[in-house]
Amino acid sequence: MILAAVGVAGCGASQLHRARTELRAGRVAEARSAIEAFVEEYPHDPDGAYWLARIASSQNDMATARALMDRSEDLPISHRNHMWRLRQDVSRRLHNEAIAAWENGDVEVSLEHWADLRLLEPDELEYRRWWSYAALATGDTSEAYGHLIELAVTGHHGVEVLDPLAAVALARGDWARAHDQVVRAIASHGPSPFRLRVRATALERMERLPEAIVAFEAAVAAEPQARDLHLALGRLLMRTGDLEPATAVLVRAAEEIDPAGEIRDAEVWTYLGECQFQLGRLEEARSTFERLTELDSTDAVARGYLDIIAQGRGVDDGAGD
Repeated sequence: MILAAVGVAGCGASQLHRARTELRAGRVAEARSAIEAFVEEYPHDPDGAYWLARIASSQNDMATARALMDRSEDLPISHRNHMWRLRQDVSRRLHNEAIAAWENGDVEVSLEHWADLRLLEPDELEYRRWWSYAALATGDTSEAYGHLIELAVTGHHGVEVLDPLAAVALARGDWARAHDQVVRAIASHGPSPFRLRVRATALERMERLPEAIVAFEAAVAAEPQARDLHLALGRLLMRTGDLEPATAVLVRAAEEIDPAGEIRDAEVWTYLGECQFQLGRLEEARSTFERLTELDSTDAVARGYLDIIAQGRGVDDGAGD
């Protein structure tokens, strides 16, 4: 690059030459010190701004690099083009390093690179989205949540934003936002097992029980072997007093999904036994609770119901109160 004709002569040109010599020799710190001294003396020189931005970006000092790059409109056209190419090169390098770190499982390094890219290119939605992913992977839901909301509000409606936003909203107890985002995702990209789960769970948490039942039925249809969804649907049907359909759902979860008859989820069997008891099917309930005690002889709920059944009492005798 040709030195600016105005303002740089003699000592100034020598300073800049010395800084570039240090840089070629790999002495980056020394080169930066020399460039900074040059820029302090000649603050409007375009060569100094370019080389300081180049060195700062190589040190991942994006605050300094961006400040210098943002001033490129004040530079002569040739220097402006050099600065634009530098910004593109730095962005490409950081992007590649961030993706490589992410794929290698080095989430912290990936997060640092995305943070640098956010600083360098604050209006680039893609960098903000990836930064949010990395932040979530490190357990930082608070700030990432805010950025995902901002992306959604500013029109970034792809599932790469809506799905994680719905998941984080659900995890943080923001049921209404989780529901709204997943409904948008379903409307624009269709249902998926994940979206159906989130919608059903959010509706239940908001106490919109009739809608939640329909949503859980859709989720169960999408994942017919998911015991947890059957349990959630069965439990919800019990809450609304729909004991017959609740029993059918829980029987499927307890027996058909687990054909070997092994009790892998005691909670399913507990709700099934309670449902059978509430329906007055005491022999079925007794058999269910006995299977539970085979798994855990100290199960207090199963023992309590078995004692009640042994005494010949049912729900009509006040046992369910």
